[in-house]
Amino acid sequence: NAIYTVFKKALPYCLIYFFAIYCMSQEHLLPFYFKQESTIPSFMGWALALNPMIVVLFQGMMSKLFLKLHKKDESLAIRIGFIFCLVGFIVFASLTTPHKIWVFALMLTIGEMLIVPHMDYLFSLRIPDHARSYVFATTGAMFAAGRSIASGGGIFVLGYLSRNSLSLNLWWWGNVAILGVVLAIVDYFS
Repeated sequence: NAIYTVFKKALPYCLIYFFAIYCMSQEHLLPFYFKQESTIPSFMGWALALNPMIVVLFQGMMSKLFLKLHKKDESLAIRIGFIFCLVGFIVFASLTTPHKIWVFALMLTIGEMLIVPHMDYLFSLRIPDHARSYVFATTGAMFAAGRSIASGGGIFVLGYLSRNSLSLNLWWWGNVAILGVVLAIVDYFS
């Protein structure tokens, strides 16, 4: 009964973590997307390297911002993080130029820096010490599931769309819809 109560408290945050990892894993689909669409842009490597460079250089500042936002409203930083991801997906789905990768990578990176590193902190506020190992094991499973579903599902759907001469942007607009649901979930539980 005690474990059920703990997981009931942790479930919304596990789902948020799952969807955050799902969003961040979309960058791995970019080479496949462009290969299906036409050709991989010559700057693809640099665009994908943008994420770790920004994280290394600016995560300290983003952590301070997270704590300021967290003091105002417990879920404000997470909502803002998902809004950055949503803007990235909308830009990627809307524009036709390959340079949309830069905006997409930047928006997803900012969203990632507001959500992913701070989930452990949020769990530590809600989960009793004796149950943390169970919850953190669950977040590990959520990480693996989010990454697997994003990559595997993305390749499957993009391949299907390509084989059937459908717009590959349907995948990206589908992700916009998913993020809209995620934002509603975050608002519901906050």
